[in-house]
Amino acid sequence: MAKNRALIPVRFAPLFIDWTFKAVFGKIPGIPLLMAFLNDFLRRILPKPIKEIRYIPTELLGATPASKKVIFDILCEDGSKSTYLLEMQNAKLENADDRFGIYIARIKSESIDRGSNDYILPGSFFIGILNYRRNNGKFFFTEEGWVNLQTRTLASKKEFKVFVELPKFKKKASECHSFRDKIIFLFKNLHHLKKRPRNFWEKVFDRIFEVAEICKLKGEELKSYRYSKSSNSLPSSSI
Repeated sequence: MAKNRALIPVRFAPLFIDWTFKAVFGKIPGIPLLMAFLNDFLRRILPKPIKEIRYIPTELLGATPASKKVIFDILCEDGSKSTYLLEMQNAKLENADDRFGIYIARIKSESIDRGSNDYILPGSFFIGILNYRRNNGKFFFTEEGWVNLQTRTLASKKEFKVFVELPKFKKKASECHSFRDKIIFLFKNLHHLKKRPRNFWEKVFDRIFEVAEICKLKGEELKSYRYSKSSNSLPSSSI
């Protein structure tokens, strides 16, 4: 019989599992990192950098008792009431693009319900981090908006979607120089790292390495991490 392989200690929790993703980006201490993330990933569409942001409830009820409720991963808004939805998806959803479109539609309808009576809607922006290949294209970072087919320009700056396909990102830590490359690298590889890469010492990344260090987790945090890890069928660790 083959000998049992020794368990390989894991220092950092995967950034793509539910617990880590929400603990890093979805709590008030994570707002500086979240704003840096939004300003970078949406820089093509934002009229100016986001300076303030607040979290809003992630559960939206249907318009009728029979309607389905929607629960998002992270939902926030800026000072102009533009909304930003971040979704981490590890399993490929059936009719995923339609679902994401419905998410944005629900957020827009909620904006009207919150008091807008002139149908002048704030922006609605979606960022999907996908731990699978969305299509057969070569790009790991895709931006999608409404385009005027005659002028080939954006027809609206109030709705915009960004998709990141982690399997298509191939850079090593030493090859990552921009904020965007570094944060995507961490989404894909954080749980493989034994220490913080030498070129990842910007303060904005402190939040990730502090929250995700498994040996620091106690009580309910450790319990939630273990549950989230098992739900994503990750390899066993020493914890």
